[in-house]
Amino acid sequence: MIAHLDAVSHGLTILSLLRQAYQVEAQLLGVETFPPLERTLADLRASDSTFYGYHSDGDILGVLELIAGVPAEIASLGVHPEHFRRGIGRALVEHALAVAGPSMVVHTGAGNTPALALYERLHLTVRKRYRTKEGIDMVQLAC
Repeated sequence: MIAHLDAVSHGLTILSLLRQAYQVEAQLLGVETFPPLERTLADLRASDSTFYGYHSDGDILGVLELIAGVPAEIASLGVHPEHFRRGIGRALVEHALAVAGPSMVVHTGAGNTPALALYERLHLTVRKRYRTKEGIDMVQLAC
């Protein structure tokens, strides 16, 4: 089940889950410095984003952060590493597309093949490639 998550009351859970997922992405990308891992609870709570959580048996197994706009932007997507490859990320992205409409953008590491495969299955296509100031190769996907 997917439900809205309040960043104030669920902030620690959201931050913990995203950090666990982004640690895996940092390993996939072969980087030690990864900006999403530097995000603080205060940053998360101060954002204007909407957070959605994938719940199962009372546990939050995945989180998606959506920034409203045209296009809407998936700012963060994380699934607890023990629950990878179970359709949780797909369900969250499909929910975001249903909520925000067909115009969506997302950025991910160019070496994050699981994320790229997920986004491409959901009809997002690579629009640009770039390198961050930290030297991380990234892609922007959109639909």
